[in-house]
Amino acid sequence: MPFEPIIADAELWDGDMTAHRVDGRDLLLVRHNGVVYAYENRCAHLGVALSEGRLDGYVLTCRAHHWQYDVRSGSGVNPATACLRRFAVKIEDGKIFVDVHAPSPDFPNAEDVGDGVGPVLTGHHRAQAVLEAIRRLNPSVEILNRGSYIRVLAPRRCLVTRSAVEDILRQPFDFRAELEIMMPSFKGRMRLDDDEAVWTFEAGAISGATASPRGRSHPEMIPDAMPSFKDTLRHGDDEVVSTFEASAISGAIARPKGRSRQEMTQKRTYWHLSDLGRKPTDYDIATSRLHYWTARGFEVKVPVSEWHERYQRGSELRCRDWESWGDPRQTTYTTYTTMQRTREAFVNGLLDSISDDYDRGLSPQWLALLDRVLAPLRYPGHGLQMVAAYIGNMAPTARITIAATFQAADEMRRVQRLAYRMRQLQVTHPEFGRTAQQTWQDDPIWQPLREVIETLLVTWDWGEALVALQCVLKPAFDELFMTQFGRLARAAGDDVLDRMFFSLNEDCAWHRAWSESLLLTAIRDTPESASAIERWIENWVPRVSRAVSALQPIFDEISQGGAGRFATVSNEIEQFGQRNRGALFAHRDLPTGESVA
Repeated sequence: MPFEPIIADAELWDGDMTAHRVDGRDLLLVRHNGVVYAYENRCAHLGVALSEGRLDGYVLTCRAHHWQYDVRSGSGVNPATACLRRFAVKIEDGKIFVDVHAPSPDFPNAEDVGDGVGPVLTGHHRAQAVLEAIRRLNPSVEILNRGSYIRVLAPRRCLVTRSAVEDILRQPFDFRAELEIMMPSFKGRMRLDDDEAVWTFEAGAISGATASPRGRSHPEMIPDAMPSFKDTLRHGDDEVVSTFEASAISGAIARPKGRSRQEMTQKRTYWHLSDLGRKPTDYDIATSRLHYWTARGFEVKVPVSEWHERYQRGSELRCRDWESWGDPRQTTYTTYTTMQRTREAFVNGLLDSISDDYDRGLSPQWLALLDRVLAPLRYPGHGLQMVAAYIGNMAPTARITIAATFQAADEMRRVQRLAYRMRQLQVTHPEFGRTAQQTWQDDPIWQPLREVIETLLVTWDWGEALVALQCVLKPAFDELFMTQFGRLARAAGDDVLDRMFFSLNEDCAWHRAWSESLLLTAIRDTPESASAIERWIENWVPRVSRAVSALQPIFDEISQGGAGRFATVSNEIEQFGQRNRGALFAHRDLPTGESVA
């Protein structure tokens, strides 16, 4: 197709850009340092018009998600793996002409690669490890850095293995998945499985991105929708197909007129779970492999990526395959809401059964204690909820995120029920709970617990936060208030509060079960995690013990026996925590998946 006039040369100022539509294509013209560039007017991320973005020097930033491009080449700045579709430009007779059907002459239609074979890699953050592994395994390899991509050429045969990459990274590498992400094209015939990739020379072999009838490739050009690839080459009269020989991933078909269609092969809906060797459960489907960034890293460099690198990937709590863990209860959103609906009905029934006469019948001594304990209790409850939410946010696998998120919801449910009960008491006792915030901030019995929770809220290492919350603080907190204080309530004639705490404590039992199972998985997979867990426990136990001891006046005021009674309570809380923590190390040698009595 011929070049078509777009606008007058004088209309496009230096440092400016403009959008136009030519032959059904949305076109972006940019002038930088006197040079005019033409690109398809769509971000490589989600197709948002780049003309709506911001141009600072040579960096063009998309308005939607802040992907950035170098307008001099069309290559990605952030992320480096991105690339814009570029068109040929010329200026004649004071007008800017663009051929939207031809690539820019700055990008050659083909490279003379001879009998060289190998992948074409983008600027993925782990691509350097793959390149180094290729160098080690292929002494005669040639690596050509083209800026927006890197071409690897080895004479007639190129090999890279998962073990070689992992030796360089010193961490697990999802070989097939990550290689597919960083490799938009390749030269030769390729065989790929979970452990190695091999490219071999075959006469007439083409790259796996786009192809013309003559077999010429354009690896530097990013297609409208980047195709997958397979490794068997098939030639016909009007098409060339690049496909995998034994893979279910689809390839692309290139036609003489440049039109493409997708060649689809039948796959099971949840083919990524095929290695289970059984039909996946609803839990498998709803929770498996949802956090793509934990293995690949963040596609866009933002401050939070460094945060996760330091406080999640850098944590001493490690496991080579977090996906091997599963919630013992196999909780999904559906099962969670069904279960909690039943429990909510029970608790709501208890609260609705309370009449004004019930609250008026409570003793003044018990009401004074409730004002000191029940009203401020929602503040540490909020702290527990926020820590659980942070753990879910930082978790290396979606299954942990889901469990921690449901736990955060349980903590919020507990806070809401406490607040509802407080409002009920205010009907007959209007001054009840009016000083709850001041009590939490100033009453000596709360200050050690407040210090523990506020310290935990700024414990950024996700592993330490998990261990401190689930193995130390929550077992003591839940036993102290849901069990021991519930017994005080029953002794004071407040049976409804005791039964409500008993129901809420059912949630707490699951919190301990899933976290214990998770930590056991980590210890059995990576024994070095055990020493970190033990160190964190030793660090947090004295703090929590001080917080429990400070609450002694609660039991002295209402129970007979005074200090002797609290000594029994404190001993029961300590033994409860020790039993829960002891299970981690008593059963760490059991085979993975074996139940703990």
